[in-house]
Amino acid sequence: MPHHLLTLLSQTMALSPAGNLLRGYTGLAYNQTVTASGGVAPYSYAVTSGALPNGLSLNSGTGAITGTPTVVNTFSFTITATDNVSQKVSATCVITVPNYTNKVLGLLGASLLGYWTLGDSVGSTAADATGHGYTGAATAVTFGQTGIGDGGTSAKFDGSTSFVNLYSSALSTAFPRAEGTLIAWLQVRANSVWSDATNRNPCEFAIDGSNWVYLQKSTTANQLQFIEQGAGTSKTQQGTITANTNWHSLIGSWSVSNNTTHLYYDGAELGTPQTGIVALSNNGFLNQYMAIGCFNITPSQVWDGQLAHVAIVTRPVTPTEAAALAVVP
Repeated sequence: MPHHLLTLLSQTMALSPAGNLLRGYTGLAYNQTVTASGGVAPYSYAVTSGALPNGLSLNSGTGAITGTPTVVNTFSFTITATDNVSQKVSATCVITVPNYTNKVLGLLGASLLGYWTLGDSVGSTAADATGHGYTGAATAVTFGQTGIGDGGTSAKFDGSTSFVNLYSSALSTAFPRAEGTLIAWLQVRANSVWSDATNRNPCEFAIDGSNWVYLQKSTTANQLQFIEQGAGTSKTQQGTITANTNWHSLIGSWSVSNNTTHLYYDGAELGTPQTGIVALSNNGFLNQYMAIGCFNITPSQVWDGQLAHVAIVTRPVTPTEAAALAVVP
């Protein structure tokens, strides 16, 4: 036997990485490669026990695990690599596909400023899932309603008196000015809400009459819009949707450096992105105008239906992230 082959056969084969692999997220393409070493190339790869997450597959020639996860769970499986002289090495691997809340936390990470699932069971507070402590004070909000399909619940807003006040000096200071994203899942009480000729806001943040950012159902039938106004320069991205009472993901973002807005409805761009974006003032926010489910806490322009998973992000989300965030579970 050739000396170089004897040397290879005396080495220990290994498979890397092993154990906990990259997390997978429903709606987001997955790609991680497990690589064998220490044997005689080429190698072949196979899952020899357990199963990959639904929607993923293993390339037998490269060790690449690819696809898009479709089911939430923790998946444990064994991958075995075989070299060109039938030596084998196996390793146990784990891929976690988290629930929707952990998906939001995992995808957006440190850029997530505040995140209110509105899955609180009872009481008058809306907890901030980021751990930053931006707890909201709820008035006339009914918690424990049917959620978006992720196993959690939502909050009902009555169209006239309900709101969640998010104001704190800390949140006012930390709120992004030059770029950011607002996220909300929304559902109307009835189809008639879409044509009730009333502005209704999933969330609103205003510094003064010249500086604000919010998501809105407009007075125009079946129209949703995202409005960012900095130093009096207002930009509105809007589009028409089909009236129904299903849950929908709505995401609005703005960026001075990219000079654009984006409005995503169920993960797809809605309307025409706007340019000429001006940053919000560095002044503090008004304590009546940092809220979920209304325009201000008077209240006015109150949402009529359910809301869930409202978030503030300190950067514009990407189109890929917007599409993934619209997928439940």
